[in-house]
Amino acid sequence: MQLDATSIRSALKISNDQTLLLCLAFVHEEEKSNFIRYPEYLSADVTSQTNTEKRDLLLVGCLTGSNKAFTAMRCLLPSGARWTFNWVFSKAFPLLLGKDNLKKVCVHFF
Repeated sequence: MQLDATSIRSALKISNDQTLLLCLAFVHEEEKSNFIRYPEYLSADVTSQTNTEKRDLLLVGCLTGSNKAFTAMRCLLPSGARWTFNWVFSKAFPLLLGKDNLKKVCVHFF
């Protein structure tokens, strides 16, 4: 599904003179390194209304071989709309965590 900037601005009630940050995804080097070593289990969860902009925060967690949890990726989302998660899982994941590293992942959503 392709969305243009006008429809996104309209859906989010943002005027043309306002700055628009749709999504922000990031990883830390140490966490990416852990993900590369332990890619077998991945879990994603969204928390809402936890920051000053009231954006949803998607946390992607993993487990080490000794069952210790770590965060592999964080994403600030504009909404819970389908296109947002489509972007996260089809664009941000492969770009930030490496396309080849995702081949062994078993994904679990709460």
